[in-house]
Amino acid sequence: MMGSSLLKNRSGFALLPVVMALSLVAMLCYMVNRTSGVHLNMTAARAQQVQTSYVAEAALRHARWFLKTDCAYRAPISSQPFMGHSYGATLTDNADGTVRIVATGTLSSGVSQAIVDDYRCEALISKAIYWSDWSIPAVRRAELDGSGITDLVNGLTGLVKPETLKLDPAAEKIYWADKDTKKIRRSNLDGSGVEDLVTSGGNIGSLALDKTGDKLYWVDGGDQRIYRSNLDGTGIVTLVTSGINGPTGLELDLIRGEMYWVNKVDKTIMSADVDGTNVKIESSGVYTPSCLAIDTNSQRLYFFDENTFSIVRTKYDGSAAQNLVFVGSGSKVHGLAFDFDAGKMYWTDEGDRKIERANLDGSGREEVLVFGPGSKPWGIDIGPGRPVDVPRSKGPFWAEEDKQLVNRSELDGTNLQTVVSGQNNIESLKFDTVGQRLYWAYDNKFVNSATPRGADVLSVIDCNSLACNDLTGIALDPAGVKIYLVDKSNSEIYRANLDGSGFETLIPDNGTVDAPTDIELDLMAGRMYWSDEGTTTIKSALLDGTDVQTVLSDGAGDPVSKPYGLAIDPRGAGKIYWYDHDSKRCYRANLDGSGTETLFGPAGVSKIRRLALDLDENKLYWSDYDGHLIMRSNLDGSFSEILVTPPGKPWGLTIVPGS
Repeated sequence: MMGSSLLKNRSGFALLPVVMALSLVAMLCYMVNRTSGVHLNMTAARAQQVQTSYVAEAALRHARWFLKTDCAYRAPISSQPFMGHSYGATLTDNADGTVRIVATGTLSSGVSQAIVDDYRCEALISKAIYWSDWSIPAVRRAELDGSGITDLVNGLTGLVKPETLKLDPAAEKIYWADKDTKKIRRSNLDGSGVEDLVTSGGNIGSLALDKTGDKLYWVDGGDQRIYRSNLDGTGIVTLVTSGINGPTGLELDLIRGEMYWVNKVDKTIMSADVDGTNVKIESSGVYTPSCLAIDTNSQRLYFFDENTFSIVRTKYDGSAAQNLVFVGSGSKVHGLAFDFDAGKMYWTDEGDRKIERANLDGSGREEVLVFGPGSKPWGIDIGPGRPVDVPRSKGPFWAEEDKQLVNRSELDGTNLQTVVSGQNNIESLKFDTVGQRLYWAYDNKFVNSATPRGADVLSVIDCNSLACNDLTGIALDPAGVKIYLVDKSNSEIYRANLDGSGFETLIPDNGTVDAPTDIELDLMAGRMYWSDEGTTTIKSALLDGTDVQTVLSDGAGDPVSKPYGLAIDPRGAGKIYWYDHDSKRCYRANLDGSGTETLFGPAGVSKIRRLALDLDENKLYWSDYDGHLIMRSNLDGSFSEILVTPPGKPWGLTIVPGS
């Protein structure tokens, strides 16, 4: 059948506001009542239009996401799978500077619809400010004008009190020292891939990088020494053991083969060769220097003088001193950094909770960021602007409960990577295919989200301030921008916006829901399905919580005595997949509960926690908790195979599509 095309133009389109979302859901919900078979007052043509519109909205949101991360993005988005259908988009330039998005949703039947939107975006700023804040605590980034503050690394990754910070832009790495954990750590520029480099540090006062020589330097005020290692933290050697008293502010001039640092106790600026020899005093007793920065082009040192509360510039030997900026009485400057292309210096002021900048001669001073009472900015550096963060290849993501992390791999099980760490009891894991973010429920009371690489971790749901108590399952409506949640202890089902706002109870504890364990959505039919351990059933309802129906029941002889781990295939008549803990078997049935099939088990099955479908490849995935396995098979259960044998106990599971 040839696909028909419906085209509509719009200007200033706001993506799915609440009223439109509810209207769209209502239309979807009443397309077909699959259980009773009663067709409501909607023609087949109208039903197709609603479905294609929904898929096209997903395409539009995906295109806008690309433009928000990179305004120069013009590559077509082609054949992205979405709920058994697909979408695509083209992006072209208009004469008025806007970008024309033609977003097309195509049903599996071939019927398609396009939405045209003229989108205006700002060009991606090529540089950004990176800084550490030891009070929040976080490693953060913002554009050079102070906009777009993003927490790249936070306390969820074990961050406690980050102070000194340095960038390696070419290698796309951030390095920092944590005063409380006494560690030197690094991550990717987007905050993902956090790793420990040095775990036996003392009072680390400053870091310096030799990016060409692959070396990391640091001063330790605990044992009054200067150390060097490889950039990965291996091969630690002691360089300097004398002439050190309260060291901080370490900097390198690799052209001259020298390093410089500040002794706060002695009020001296010191130097040595980069191999630790030839230690000497460059300046003594004139200033009370704290932080230090170096301009190797002009061979000048910049530092903050705690006596005059000023930023001072001198030659390497301390001569030709200039007081450039009086920062202010009571100010505490801990970090200095340069943007030489723009002729600017930036500094953090813990005392006044600011980041400021000025020209290199001290003129043109201006505030960039002013923080609230809970902030204490410390280390600072200037680096690249936001990278585009999308998954490069399709693969499974899974949570390992006992290891407190989320891992991923390729579809063939190779290239194992840790995406998220430091999260307890991750039971449910889902991916927003449109917004390109990963969501997970952990510790039974919280939901967080992050990019596919684990960066920009955001708190979405916190049950300590809401009505929830024991979150065991989540499901996402990507185009509708909604998250659905089941609460096992409260026996309730909730819904919120994907940012956590608009939290509401859809189905209260009124006997309809009893100890739900998982939830899935059939967005094309506008229904949600959940496994109900208390009533030993699988039930469904419309997305607004009405029209609750029992799909499968242990009392009716269906194999759902202890149902867990749901998955929905919305294509055609639709299928529901589930695992039953008591029988240790995996099953599937039609969405009306008829036609139950046993797919596999109990041989070779230990304890399955979650199911996930790859509808492009027609594969079923599952996490085997006790067996320490990620496995997959065809949708009919045939040709099962072990994909990954993770060291931990896998629980939450989802499939993340490629870019």
